Parts: sequence; C-alpha cells; structure tokens
Amino acid sequence: MDKFSLPACSAIFRSRTEYKDTCDFSLPDFAQSSSRILGADGFSFVSDVILQDGFLKFTVNTNVKIAYISEQNGYIKSVSYPFSKEKSVETKGITEENALPFVSAVCTFVSAKQKNPRSFEITVGNSVCAEIYAKDGVSLFNPEEISDALLHSEKILPSEHEVFFDFPESLSFEFTVDENMPPVAEIADSSLNLCTQSALVSNEMLKYRAKAVFNCVYREQNQNDSKDAVNYVYFSKEFPVEGSVEAPGIPDNSAVLAKMFLLEYDCGPSFDPYGESRIINVNMKYSASFDVFFSVEKEYVDDGYSPLYDCEIKSAPYFYEKLFGVFDEKCAINGSIHYDSVPLVNINSVHARILSSGTETSEDKLLFTGKLFVSASGVDEKGDVRYVSGSVPIRTQIQSAELPSSDRKILTECELLFCDAILKNGEISVNAEANVKGVILEKDKINAISDFSVNYDAPKPQRRNEYVLYYPDPDDTLWEIGKKYEVPVSVIKSENSIENESIKGKKVIRIPLK
Repeated sequence: MDKFSLPACSAIFRSRTEYKDTCDFSLPDFAQSSSRILGADGFSFVSDVILQDGFLKFTVNTNVKIAYISEQNGYIKSVSYPFSKEKSVETKGITEENALPFVSAVCTFVSAKQKNPRSFEITVGNSVCAEIYAKDGVSLFNPEEISDALLHSEKILPSEHEVFFDFPESLSFEFTVDENMPPVAEIADSSLNLCTQSALVSNEMLKYRAKAVFNCVYREQNQNDSKDAVNYVYFSKEFPVEGSVEAPGIPDNSAVLAKMFLLEYDCGPSFDPYGESRIINVNMKYSASFDVFFSVEKEYVDDGYSPLYDCEIKSAPYFYEKLFGVFDEKCAINGSIHYDSVPLVNINSVHARILSSGTETSEDKLLFTGKLFVSASGVDEKGDVRYVSGSVPIRTQIQSAELPSSDRKILTECELLFCDAILKNGEISVNAEANVKGVILEKDKINAISDFSVNYDAPKPQRRNEYVLYYPDPDDTLWEIGKKYEVPVSVIKSENSIENESIKGKKVIRIPLK
C-alpha cells in the first residue's frame, strides 16, 4: 500500500475588486444639527453570499461614523449610519454545485460632505476579495466487482483547506474610569478594534482567543458646564474575547488563519452606584471565520488485486496542493502622513486598520505587502478638534518563511497589534506592529486510476499464490469471508496476522486463492 498526504480543497477562483459608492444621509430626529464635519470613518463586512447563475452575489455592509461640531453648543457629536450595497462578480462559469464561496471586505476610505445642517453626502470605498473553493471529492478508484475481486473506491478531498464560521456572538463589558480621571459627561467619539491572539484545534474543537481594544474620547463632567470650559479626555481599554467552533475530523496542531469581523457596537455611560459617572458600558456583536490547513493521510492500492478476468486499466495524473509550511511572526510598520491642510498642534487618538496585498519576492527575500490606513484626531491652533487620515505602505520581510519556488503559493492574514502616532516636522509619524500569519502550499501530483473496463469473455487462468484484496464492511466476520472465498478461517488469520476472531479496524484483508 502507498500512502499520500492529500489536501482537502483548493481555490478555483480569486478576484479583488475596488468599489466606490456615494449616498445621502440625514441626521435622525434625536441628533443635534451640525455646524461642520470633523471627520468620518467606517468598517465593513460581507453578508448574503450566494453563488448563482455564473455570478457570485453578495452584500457589502459599511457602518459609517461621522464626527461633527453641533450647532447648538459647539460640542463634539458623533452619529453612525449603516450603509449597504449589493454587488456581484462574474465567476467564469463556476456553478454553485460543489463550490464553497468566501468573500471579505475592508473599508479603505470614508469621506463626508455637509449639504446642510441636517444632511451629509457620504462616499465609501471598499476593497473586496472574493474566493471560491472546490469542495467535491475525487474518486481515485471506481467501485466495481470483477468476479471475486474488488476494485476499492477511496474518496479523496481536493485540498487541505476547510473554512469554519463562528456565527454572530454578542458580548457586553463595563469599564470604570480611573480615579485620577474626571467623570464622564457624554461620550464624544469612540472606536472598537478586534485582534485575534491565538487559534488552535484541540479534540475537534477550534478554540480562539482575541482582544478588543476600545478607544474613547469623552467630555469631562464639571460644575461649570459652559462652552468655554469644555474639556475632552481620551483613554483606551482592552478586554478579552474567547470562543470555540466545532471542527469535526480536523487533526490537532493544524495551521489556522483567523479573521474577526466587528458587526456592530454601541457604548454609553452606565449606572454608577456611587453617582460619579465613571462607568462606561460597551455592547458588541462580532463574527469570525477560520481557514484551517491540515494534512489528510489516505491509503489506497494501486495494484495488487487479481481479477479473474482481463481488465484494461486507465490512469491519469491528479494534481493537488499540499501543505509545505507555515509562518507566524510580528513585523514593525513605520511611516508618515502629511497634514499640511490641517495644522495640528496635538494628537488625541489614533485609529488604524490593515489591508493585506499578499506577498512578493525580492533579492531572495519573502516580503509581506499591504497598506496601513490611519485616521487621527487632534487639536488645531484654535483648540478645535480636527481629523486627519492617510495610508502608510507596508513592505516588510518575513523571516520565518522559506523563499517559495514557482510551484508554491502563499496565503497570508495580518492583524494589527497596536498603532501610535506623534507630530514630527509637519508630519504624523506612525509606528505600528502587526502579526503576520501564513501558510505555504506546494503543487504535487499522483497517478490515479481513472477508469477501467472488464472483458468477461476472457477469463484469466488462475495461478497459485494469487490473492484477492477484500475490504470488509463493519458487520463482516471471518467465517462469512472464508465461506465466500472457500478459504479456511485459520489461513486468513495467518495471512493477515489476526490473533482473534475480530477484524475491527482492518481496512483490507488479503485472501490467498486456491
């Protein structure tokens, strides 16, 4: 018997598309009117993915957040707006049968223009990656009975890749503002980022740990609550996120690429039993997907059976991708953003997100590439809060991965661990760290039996020492097998090193012919 490590699925379609959409948004009745916009930001996720009629159809959902100065008292206000657009990608004839679609989106930019005190024009840019994986099995043998001989059919899945999902989960957390910080009057601005820390398979359960980083700017509560006495305070808190997904049949220590999606969140002051307004409550809903790569070991027999009739066996090469290696390491990201049009004198908070472009090779080095999108809020010379956004290109070496050859491909996932920014010589200097994970897949092939025909009019003369390879069913017994082939049970036990009457766990039994 020959053993092959075969993968469990392979990508048969990939497409990355940039979308730009514009819409109008009116403030809800409870929101104060706007005197001017400070900035806009957003995050995106994909829903309603359907593969149909040669098209991959899906909905891109973007939650847009606008920060503005209110007309009534000049305080900073923020308002969120859910924005959805149906999209489609032509899939070159791929149908929904035996295909697994997967679509992800990253919000690359958001801009807002004020039309009047109660309405805005919003423009949203999204980068969408669509992938389709084959999930059908491949029969290396066709099942057929040839007199007393059997050709065994083994189902081989075409890749080492499985996709698992953790459906929307809701979590709530409370934070207490430190005693050395002023109480909270109202929350002016906030953001919430998810970062996966670890994901592993253990006992057919995929367990993951992540952290949620909550950034908040709130208006300080004081006795003199006039416009001239308004002070804003910035703080950041982290809280853990844990979960698990059933992963039947997946071996331990498989390579996992995890993606976390923040679907929605809200925050606000919570009841404080001491009446000091120091407790902030955060409610969030998230979803997660996991790409798991593993080696599946299958056994099959390429010859060794002795059919009683002449057979014409046809074989064909079967190409597949097997797991070559994995890498997981931290990388530093440094760059700068110009802000000539917004003269900041101080930075209050920084929000960032990463868009991965994949990998490239240069001078015998493997490089991870992408962009870091940064938005910062700060104070100008007049004391007004202003927002600045820009991007920093990423091109950093991956030390722990071998340089791939032409017959290998790399899948990567990048998560932002932290991002800091300082004012320096008329620019915003950005310093960040990210965690880059990836798997390397290598092309390979085997020769598999694709078809055969039997000439029942030309029986083969039986020779001594010929064998039949029998693949027992769970209910088979040695007595039934021996009776079928007219072979004593003792001979079968001796030939297959069977000590008792049980054949449990035996995949194949060799039966000597008379």
